[in-house]
Amino acid sequence: MPKPALLFLKRCYKFVNEEWQHAVREALPDQGFERGFRISCMKHLVGWEISPEREMHLGYGLDTASGTSHEIDIVAKHTDVNAIVEMKNCQGVLPDKNDVIVLFAKILDYLAGNPALLLKEICPAFMSNAPFEDSGLAACLGLGIHPVAPGLRPVPILVDNALRIDFEFRRGLKPSREVSERFDD
Repeated sequence: MPKPALLFLKRCYKFVNEEWQHAVREALPDQGFERGFRISCMKHLVGWEISPEREMHLGYGLDTASGTSHEIDIVAKHTDVNAIVEMKNCQGVLPDKNDVIVLFAKILDYLAGNPALLLKEICPAFMSNAPFEDSGLAACLGLGIHPVAPGLRPVPILVDNALRIDFEFRRGLKPSREVSERFDD
């Protein structure tokens, strides 16, 4: 995964797990979840172009293969990556497989009508302020969409963390036996 995509996913995780937990809620249906993340991206992601609210053309003025415009919550563009994000501030109903499949279908419709989008890495993410229903998490993982929720790191971040730990071990860091066994597991 390109470094900018990894940095974007880290921003998603930090927002959900740290910033949103302490954010003032707004009088909006999503309590400002989407707006807060958009502002966080504009503040912290240097070199990225962040879509405006209610983006209907994937940030490029594009049409879909079906001719139906789809709203995408956040489109973050970098020279190497297009990040496409669905955001859910759950009020009692956890994201399930249907929510994830709808995002996948939107992305596929844009890609089918605009194959040149595949010249850049596509980084699809589904952010939730609450845990995923099991079917939603399974759908994310099965469709290659990065799930982000409190306490849930996207797989590329886990891989990056494991590689960093392994590097430190190879440099001579001597972990406790328990830590070493857990890492090996």
